[in-house]
Amino acid sequence: MRRNVQFIAIAVATGGRGTFAARRETLSAASSNHYALRRVAQRRRHFLSGARMWGNMSAHARAFACAGLVVVLGAALGAGVAAAQTAEQRAWCNGQFDVAPKPRVDACTAVIDSGRLDGKSLSAALRNRGEAHADLRNVDRAIADFNEAIRVDPDNSMAFVSRGEAYLNLRNVDRAIADFNAAVRIDPRNSKAFARRGIAFQLKGGDDASERAISDWTEALRIDPDNADVLENRARIYLIRRNYDGMIADYGALIRLDPQNDWAFQRRAYAFRGKGELDRALADYNEAIRLDPKNVQALHDRGQVFQDKGELDRAIADYDAAIRIDPGHVGTAGVLRDRAAAYRAKGDLDRALADEAEAKRRGW
Repeated sequence: MRRNVQFIAIAVATGGRGTFAARRETLSAASSNHYALRRVAQRRRHFLSGARMWGNMSAHARAFACAGLVVVLGAALGAGVAAAQTAEQRAWCNGQFDVAPKPRVDACTAVIDSGRLDGKSLSAALRNRGEAHADLRNVDRAIADFNEAIRVDPDNSMAFVSRGEAYLNLRNVDRAIADFNAAVRIDPRNSKAFARRGIAFQLKGGDDASERAISDWTEALRIDPDNADVLENRARIYLIRRNYDGMIADYGALIRLDPQNDWAFQRRAYAFRGKGELDRALADYNEAIRLDPKNVQALHDRGQVFQDKGELDRAIADYDAAIRIDPGHVGTAGVLRDRAAAYRAKGDLDRALADEAEAKRRGW
């Protein structure tokens, strides 16, 4: 019966007319293969049977058959569309295609409500929706989803990280650290958990805050050496602590990751100057300024290196450029002070006094 329905459908589509010439050509082409001949002949008989059945049907029966066919085809097409929509929703829920937060929330909700997920897959979808809520600044709803993700799968390390980040944004540092601790216990190679816990320790403060932050960031970098954010965070702590070798190493790593990073060249130059390696500092400042000719801070800093080297005219030229690019810059008073010192060293007291007066007027 199913075979007859198949060929009735063909007869409906062709209006009961068979293309027998095409079948004769098929028979001729298949004459070298007896099995193929039998299959072709069998299909021809089924086609004729379907056509005769169509011809013998009343108008009412034909209408009923057409309606049935439409329902069957519609159901098949609908199933295909539904499958495609589910695949798209899963991709969006997983954050693919740079989907915006609101459509991602909707996609995750559809995937979660489908009832097709359980265990780890359901927990992952809940965490994804929580991330989207967090991007929309719906922190309470984000935490609710992270709570449920952890309830469904207590071993979901990334759900603990996400909830810890939410608490961190609320400045609930202790709860954030507790979640990062749990994430690390579950997955000792979760570099993001170490990276975020380092930030939490830094925010918490205390005598050993910097040490604990550096320790966590060092572990995060051992797992993921190319994490630029962690390198930048650790380098800033090294800057505060005047750990010039640490700065040189971390900013050097950032430069390897992004040779166009003028800020990394500028900061590494600062460290070289701090160590008294003026030529290496000058080389890095030159590169920083080449990458960004309007980098006022780099021009000021390079002027200081020239001044350290006794090249006063080149120092003054850099100070002039820095002031000309941005006269209202917050650091202009410092530039004026340094230019005044260069003028004094040259014996140009009038200009030195003028710069000192302007620097004082600006609050230096």
